[in-house]
Amino acid sequence: MNSTAAARQADARGENVYWKDLVALYPLFLSAIGAKDGTLSLFPLLHRTVLVCILFCALAQNSNAADPQPYNVTIEPSVSSDIDSLLNSSSLLVTLRDTAPVPPFGLIARATGDVQRLSSVLNSFGYYNPAIAITIEGRPLDDPMLPPLLDQAPQGTAVNVQVAIEEGALYRLRRITLEGTIPPAAEQTFGLSPGAPAIGANVAAARDRLLTALQDDGYALATVSEPIAYADDPAAAIDIQLRVETGPQVQIGSVAFQGLERVNESFARGAFPLAEGERFRPSRIETARRELLETGVFSTVTVRAANQATSGGRLALTIEVQERPRRAVNLGGAYSTDLGISLSASWTHRNLFGNAEQLILSAAGTGLWGNATDDVGYQFAARFTLILVPALLHGQPDGFHRRLTRRQAVTGRVEIEMTRPQTIWAVIAVVDAGEYMCA
Repeated sequence: MNSTAAARQADARGENVYWKDLVALYPLFLSAIGAKDGTLSLFPLLHRTVLVCILFCALAQNSNAADPQPYNVTIEPSVSSDIDSLLNSSSLLVTLRDTAPVPPFGLIARATGDVQRLSSVLNSFGYYNPAIAITIEGRPLDDPMLPPLLDQAPQGTAVNVQVAIEEGALYRLRRITLEGTIPPAAEQTFGLSPGAPAIGANVAAARDRLLTALQDDGYALATVSEPIAYADDPAAAIDIQLRVETGPQVQIGSVAFQGLERVNESFARGAFPLAEGERFRPSRIETARRELLETGVFSTVTVRAANQATSGGRLALTIEVQERPRRAVNLGGAYSTDLGISLSASWTHRNLFGNAEQLILSAAGTGLWGNATDDVGYQFAARFTLILVPALLHGQPDGFHRRLTRRQAVTGRVEIEMTRPQTIWAVIAVVDAGEYMCA
């Protein structure tokens, strides 16, 4: 044992004797200040204060009993830079080295946990039989002499942690079994074939693609089981099996709205471009949900499908909406030493008559108290926007309905501008039609 370790042990023995003596002298202290049977009748506050001080000092001593053990860590390069990057970001030895120091026993525990973490990283890349060896100062983690070695290390001296990795063989897919009757078009989206690396993320993505393809073909209640894998270690091969149940091919059933307050249901139905009897396709339903949200009168739109289809093969939809506040006020301002002050204000009504009609009134002033120009400009504007949906266009020719997109709108705008000191007025009135942009 070197002199540093001996000094540490002597200090520890001395500190233990000190605290034992202090605890032993405490009853004598109580007797000296008038305590009876270990209690204080005249000095209760002093009694509690002494107890707290002793407890605090004892905890302070324990907290310093094991000093943090600095260390340097090196992870040997693997077969891929992508794997190396994920190994380093998953290792607690690496990520916590500077931010969470640990004592010697904590360092051994952290290294032991990294063995499983690093193995999981290699598994995710198709290496299912790796060998991870972590040593500290050249000694394996289960070496009984490692703890005393770390205890004897000079305080503040970093020890070396080495991580050696043997990836082993890359496992590949051998047999892929999809149980159940699957439409050929959906089966082609699975996209995995024998011989491909057995990467778990790729298998999970293939399962998701197959399920999405089935649902988008009208099999709304289809299920695809989690893959069951069988490993053949001598052959470095993986066999996977999935169970597919398509269920019936369904159409959209009744469509119900929940949460409508000031928005007319006829407008909401017209802005949701799906009708009863259409084939159930999640991608089309998501597109319709976004188009309904883009009308600008709803803060959230959620579409929920029923848990089971009717006897006629239809699946009901419930559209839950939350309306935005109808009115909004915007204020703006700017200042520069040459152009002066610019001010603007606008008032917006997003749902004037219940069909997402938008009215915006705005006013602005520029060049106020500026020294670069004598012109002071004022602008007043009013803009009214009407969203066109088929529900609001009864009596129009069918051809017009087919040409109309759900996001088109008619906008009327009137602007009044005045510039002083010449007092020049300009009035602009515009009516146009185009793609609707919600505010």
